[in-house]
Amino acid sequence: MRVTAFLFVTAIGLTTVRAAEPEADAPVAVLAKPSDAQYAYHEQERIMFVCLDPCTWQGREYDNHTTDLKDIKLPKLDVNQWCEAAKSWGAQEILLVAKHTGGFCWWQTETSDYSVKNIAWKEGKGDLVDEVAAACKRHGLKLGLWGELLPQHLVDNHVERNALCGSAGT
Repeated sequence: MRVTAFLFVTAIGLTTVRAAEPEADAPVAVLAKPSDAQYAYHEQERIMFVCLDPCTWQGREYDNHTTDLKDIKLPKLDVNQWCEAAKSWGAQEILLVAKHTGGFCWWQTETSDYSVKNIAWKEGKGDLVDEVAAACKRHGLKLGLWGELLPQHLVDNHVERNALCGSAGT
């Protein structure tokens, strides 16, 4: 009886394997191939995200404009150290938040007074975007920039923002 049961199970297994084989005239699947840019992005794998803005001094997630810009001092800022840290864990790009939800800009701009030109760092003449870009180039890293496009009143007002942009941003 045991031999019969074993033969029966073996026969079912072989039948199942045969049924799973593709037919000789079945079309071969063609896989999608990523573009060179898509492949390069995929291969980056690790990106260091740098978000430094007035809310850092406020101890909050979003800037509520309570920090006097003259209190933003960066005496030990070393963007080369950021690049070395990024490379130490295999990052190939630094993504810098250049303009934050509160509107603060890390480059010299004429469009807003809420920017690096009004902080104590480098007596208001610094340009963090330019410095990070130069450091990334020196260290062989790519640079990505993030800029918040919505004005602060839309960031804070979900109803008005959703009317303008749709509800996906909630």
